[in-house]
Amino acid sequence: MHPKAHQFIDHLSHEFRTPLTVIKEFATVLGEGLVGEVNPRQRELLDVVHDRADDLATMVSDLLDASRLEAGLLGAWRRVVTVADLVQPVHGMLLRKAAVKKIALRVSLDEGLPEVFCDPDKIGRVIVNLAANAIKFSPEGSEVELWARHNLEEGEVLVGVTDQGPGLSQEQISQVFEPFQEADRPGRRAAKGLGLGLSVARELASLNLAEIEVQSEPGKGSTFAFGVPEANPAELAARYLRAMAKSDQDDPWVTLIAARLAPPVPPGLSNVIDEFLQHTFRPGSLVYRVLPHSWLILTPGAELQTQWLLTEARFVWDEDGLAASPEGLPSIDYQTQGSWPVKTGASEAVHEFRRLLPGSPEAPSFPIPLYFAPQGPAVVPTA
Repeated sequence: MHPKAHQFIDHLSHEFRTPLTVIKEFATVLGEGLVGEVNPRQRELLDVVHDRADDLATMVSDLLDASRLEAGLLGAWRRVVTVADLVQPVHGMLLRKAAVKKIALRVSLDEGLPEVFCDPDKIGRVIVNLAANAIKFSPEGSEVELWARHNLEEGEVLVGVTDQGPGLSQEQISQVFEPFQEADRPGRRAAKGLGLGLSVARELASLNLAEIEVQSEPGKGSTFAFGVPEANPAELAARYLRAMAKSDQDDPWVTLIAARLAPPVPPGLSNVIDEFLQHTFRPGSLVYRVLPHSWLILTPGAELQTQWLLTEARFVWDEDGLAASPEGLPSIDYQTQGSWPVKTGASEAVHEFRRLLPGSPEAPSFPIPLYFAPQGPAVVPTA
């Protein structure tokens, strides 16, 4: 995409957000009866206004994310969160959307789910896009289930949306994630959108080391599911390297960097630096905070290729520090721990990553598998 086209989309998205925010706020004020009593029919119409404003806001976000993804500018702040942190912020909007379409939304989260490592805003967007798509194509009076299960074998929490809609053929499944495409389905009542929702959802999931799988048959509904990795740093490193090994590069390399914040550290600064590192090293890297002021970073490229990135990171941090206060901010110390070719050196990279974890034992000597074992279509729970 031409830089000016990206700038135009960025500007257009910003200009849309302001009136959309006003529309939603005023609809809420009216709906809550703060400026006068509202009868049931008026409340129903206000819910429709709110729902359509949500739809437009989602389309604006999809358009902006698609533009940033194509330009390689979409960052992520991946961190340790709970599954409830992912679902609660979007639950109200999805309930309202389901109510407008006269569909029951059921949320089923297993008890005792482990913490996961992801960007909660980005994964929240994935959930919204999948659930909104399910609601859009489901008939009135049916049910859409948003569920989460612990997939212990893969070290992840499987999050999915199951509907009772018309289902998809294999041909439709092959097309449904293509940008600006929407598979035709019987019973469709909603107006056509941009056709970016599922495409953007797939990319946002990939940004968080997850892949969306589809299980569907015509007339039997659909299930869209993806695995969010557990907050287990050593397993995350292996998962990250498996994803790198699948890249189009003939012989990708990875470099391990240890980052530490020099004391003294002002209160609350650790989160600021965590977000700074996540965005500085871009989504192609794995940045994991192992202690309040220490991080381990796996980033694409051999050691010499990463030096410019470290130089830029130091420069930007120093500039931001001087802008924040005359005394500047505490410095970040970066130490390169080694570089390895991903397809032959993943075990060594994971071994070193594990060795540097506070309190962790030495890595096992067995090799880390680089490729997922061949298998049939993913099997996911259905309602």
